[in-house]
Amino acid sequence: MKLILYTLACVLAFAANSLLCRMALEGQHIDAISFTWIRLTAGAMVLSFAHQVKPPWLEPKTYLPGLALWAYALLFSLAYRHIGAAAGALVLFGSVQLTLFVLAQTSQERIRGWEVVGMVLAAAGLAYWLWPQWGTPSVEGFSMMVLAGLAWGIYTWLGRHNKQPPTAFTAWNFALAAVLGFITLPLMPYVADVSGCGVGRGFRRGDFGFGLCPLVSSVA
Repeated sequence: MKLILYTLACVLAFAANSLLCRMALEGQHIDAISFTWIRLTAGAMVLSFAHQVKPPWLEPKTYLPGLALWAYALLFSLAYRHIGAAAGALVLFGSVQLTLFVLAQTSQERIRGWEVVGMVLAAAGLAYWLWPQWGTPSVEGFSMMVLAGLAWGIYTWLGRHNKQPPTAFTAWNFALAAVLGFITLPLMPYVADVSGCGVGRGFRRGDFGFGLCPLVSSVA
């Protein structure tokens, strides 16, 4: 029951993330790059209250989850400039599920029957959305969301196998991803389109869905 509740909370937070991100970007309240940096920074700020961040400088492998988190956040925001919230969430969830299934297979982990069912449902959802009756999806949006799902799947996989306390693991990765997001700002050609409404939604992502999701994933 505890695992079910954790998983439910994670999925609901993920869905809230998609809705808030799409609302901010579709209404052109903020550009995708600035939004990514703000929500990463907001998540790092919230998590810093729960745990003091202590950088593991001597372990290069500990930088991989933070890099995956940053890649997910950036691709996620860029994808929602071209794809709707419902379709984006469906593509993202399916991509994450397929990524985790492949990683489990390559690592020779035991695959349970219900995990196979989840993978099949994820693949079926992607196929159904791409069916001609739904129209032609944005290739750019679809591709970036698939890559975002791949990055999040890798981050989840690394979190599942990390030996640090979940809160410490998540806080460090958000801090690193926020730094990467800040470095990215001057490298992008469209980062000056920011409004109070967009910033507000970026912070709401940070202290609710975006901060909760990776923490719950690590605990589960």
